[in-house]
Amino acid sequence: MLWPCTAKAFYLQQKQEIVCEFRRVSKLPLDDVYSALKEKILNLMCSNLHRCLKRNSLNVLPKEGAALEKKKCIPLDLFILIVQKVRTDQGKCDLFVAIERATKYVYVEPHSKMSVNKSSAFLKNLIVHCSFKITNILIDNGDAIYL
Repeated sequence: MLWPCTAKAFYLQQKQEIVCEFRRVSKLPLDDVYSALKEKILNLMCSNLHRCLKRNSLNVLPKEGAALEKKKCIPLDLFILIVQKVRTDQGKCDLFVAIERATKYVYVEPHSKMSVNKSSAFLKNLIVHCSFKITNILIDNGDAIYL
């Protein structure tokens, strides 16, 4: 007497998992989910489908627009300059790095010692190699240079 009840419960649980996974993956509206699954799952009705999705918190899909609004717009001309000391086979050197965050453009130059002349040469070379106009430079200590 217990076997048919557990088999039926197992079958219903399987149907519920199929419906929920289909909804998660496809992200289709309720009517489209119903029309896609009504031939595959016997005795599926729109009200049963809605109750199943509500029970599993899938009756309302999250809005995609909210995720896009949270994304910050990064200006194209903002470079971040970093000077890092690096050990090499020849000894220590200073690595000048410029990173443009929007396009992930990176420009790197190694120098034996940091000086004002080498820093200005690095900036001049960066301006020559960059394909767009640079207007803002942010230094790794938080200071900004506006060109």
